[in-house]
Amino acid sequence: MFISDTGSYSDMVFGLLKLLGVDYRPELAGLPDQRLWRTVRAADYGPLDTASRSLIDLEKIKRHWSDILRIAASVHTGAVAASEVMRILQRGGNPTQLGDALAHFGRIFKTLHVLSSSTGSSTGATSSGCATCRRNAIGWPSTSATAVAANSARSITRG
Repeated sequence: MFISDTGSYSDMVFGLLKLLGVDYRPELAGLPDQRLWRTVRAADYGPLDTASRSLIDLEKIKRHWSDILRIAASVHTGAVAASEVMRILQRGGNPTQLGDALAHFGRIFKTLHVLSSSTGSSTGATSSGCATCRRNAIGWPSTSATAVAANSARSITRG
C-alpha cells in the first residue's frame, strides 16, 4: 500500500501504480469537489449523474495499451524510474498522447478511490449501497437497467 497527500498524485500516477500492483490511496482534500468519471455517457448513474459528467476514453486506452504495458514493465524491472516516465509523459505540463491514455486508465481507479473514500472506508470495503455507486461510476448498468435489458432481449428473441 502507498499513501500520499493530494499534492503528489495525478491520474497518470493512479494508472501506473495500478499496473504495478501498488494499492494507491492518497488523502483527498476537498472530497466533495473531486471529479468522478464514467465510461458510458448514456448510463444512468442515479444520484451520481451530476457528479460523473466526465467521460473516460476507453478507445484511447485500447489504442495505447501495448505501450502502457511496456512502460509498466520497464518501471517494474527497473529499466527506467517511475519519475522519469512521468517526466517523459508530460511535455511542458501537458500530457503526451500516451500520457493522456495512461491518465484515462488511471481515472477508472481514481473514481473508485474517490467513491470508496466518500464512504469513510479506509480498506476499500464499502456498503452494498456504495458498491452500486462504484458499479455505476465505471459504467456498469444498474440492476434495474440490467433487468430492462434482459426483458428487452427476451421479447426480441420471442418475436
